[in-house]
Amino acid sequence: MGTTINQVLGPQKSASTQVQTTVYSWNGKKYPLRIDHSVAKLCTTIKKMQEGEKPRAQYISVLLCGQSGSGKSTLAQTMIHHISCKNKEPYVIKWFSGKDLHELDNIIDKLEKGLSYIMVFDDVSFIMDFLPSKRKKELAEKLTRIRHDVSGKVITFMNIHYQKALMPMMRDANFRILTSMSDQDSQNWKNTIGWKHRWAIDNFQKQYAYQMAHGSFFINNAGLDGKSYHYTTDKPFRVALCSEISGLHPLVFPATTCAKCSPTKSGYKNMKLTGEQFFKKATKGYKTSARTALRYWYYSTYGDGSVLPKNGRLAYKKIESLAKEYVFDKDELKNLLVDTLSKKSLSTNDTED
Repeated sequence: MGTTINQVLGPQKSASTQVQTTVYSWNGKKYPLRIDHSVAKLCTTIKKMQEGEKPRAQYISVLLCGQSGSGKSTLAQTMIHHISCKNKEPYVIKWFSGKDLHELDNIIDKLEKGLSYIMVFDDVSFIMDFLPSKRKKELAEKLTRIRHDVSGKVITFMNIHYQKALMPMMRDANFRILTSMSDQDSQNWKNTIGWKHRWAIDNFQKQYAYQMAHGSFFINNAGLDGKSYHYTTDKPFRVALCSEISGLHPLVFPATTCAKCSPTKSGYKNMKLTGEQFFKKATKGYKTSARTALRYWYYSTYGDGSVLPKNGRLAYKKIESLAKEYVFDKDELKNLLVDTLSKKSLSTNDTED
């Protein structure tokens, strides 16, 4: 026979197991769970680390790793709701996604100083792979200095699909939470968290598989006197695996949010830059070729030929004139242009008509 609601109402301790339990109310029902498996307990730990005028940790990083649809964004929202919306001093919440991470340094520099921020970078798997190594290092170093640049408390959430989908410096978080587990990621996390935790990782992999295949999951030895709890998926919980200061443990999380913490993407579009800032961003990592491309982009977009060298401007006008005068095979021209990318120069042996 399972544990009754009366046995677990409010925090209680079992003399034999010292397990503390509580209940979660949802749709008129109360669901028992261990306190140290709850999102509320996890978020309390995070908030205590940032309490007071001189917090123990002005910057806290949270890594959420799991397959698409496994609950990363849902869990992020639930944690933010507990950390900010239930806090006397709420945080400024900013949601970003994908290639917004490429602008991390500029995003940080635009933040108003002295405030507390929660920054969510959703779906950033392999996004950094598109950048040159120098740029990756710049962004990683900017993240390490964020508390100084912002002059306030900062919590970041990085959501990825696989453990190695983000550079090591950015996935080395204070709190690492796994919302799914594949065979390959199982090996990766054992190597990262430690093989002494292999039983917990293997057990979570089974819980996740059962949760998705059968619509329910078990938390063993969760209740008083070692009783197990059985939950129906999404009614109201899902299960995750949390690696934090106190160790590795299951995390049973519901979907909790409100208008204040819902994921309205902040993005990095239409943020005003000086001409110099735009020039540096456009040419970073590509040197001469980027400058040439930028000149021709500016001319074709704004029609001002002063940005081009004299011969370049004359050549451009000649090409425009020829394009109006003749009908030509554009696909063949494209192939010739693509071919020249792998050659140092065009052949000079062609005979002009």
